[in-house]
Amino acid sequence: MRLAREYAVALGCKQIHIMAGNREESITFDEQYALLIERLRYAADYLMADNIRVLIEPLNNDNMPGYFISSFPLAEKIIHQCERKNIFLQFDVYHCQKIHGNLWANLQHYWPLISHIQIASVPERHEPNKGEVNYPWLFQQLVIKNYPGWIGCEYQPENETFSGLGWLGKNKNIKAFS
Repeated sequence: MRLAREYAVALGCKQIHIMAGNREESITFDEQYALLIERLRYAADYLMADNIRVLIEPLNNDNMPGYFISSFPLAEKIIHQCERKNIFLQFDVYHCQKIHGNLWANLQHYWPLISHIQIASVPERHEPNKGEVNYPWLFQQLVIKNYPGWIGCEYQPENETFSGLGWLGKNKNIKAFS
C-alpha cells in the first residue's frame, strides 16, 4: 500500500484499484468478507490524506473463476459497509453485462458509486465497436449525465494494437472530461 501510494502521489493519480482476490476456501465467506472490509477501510484511511480514491471492481466468474467480488450488489454492499467517503466502484461494462445484463439500468443504479468506467466488447472482450453493447449510444448517455471521469479501455485487440484503435476515430465527437 505504501508503494502504491508513493507512485500515485508522484504521478498525480487520484484513484487506486484494489483487487479483492479469490475466494479463500480455508476460511468462511463471512470471515473473508470481514477481512476485506477491514483492509479496504485501512487503505481508504491511509489514502485519504492524499485525496486518493479506492476503487473496487466486480469481475465475472467466466473470466475470473473464484474472484471474491463477483457481483455488483456485493460490491455495493461492501462500499456501503466500509463507510468511507473515498471508496468507489470501478464500473466495467464488460463485467456488468456478463454478470447481470441490463447494462443501462445497472449503470444508472450504481451511478452514485461510480468513479471509473472501463469498456470492452461483449462477449469477446475485444475492441468496443463490435458485440452486444451499443457504445456510441452509451458514450452519448455518459456525456448527457456529465460523467466526470476517464473511460478506460480494457480489452484484447482482435488483431494488432494499432488497427485495434481504429474504433476511436468513429467516436471522435465524444467530449472528454477530467
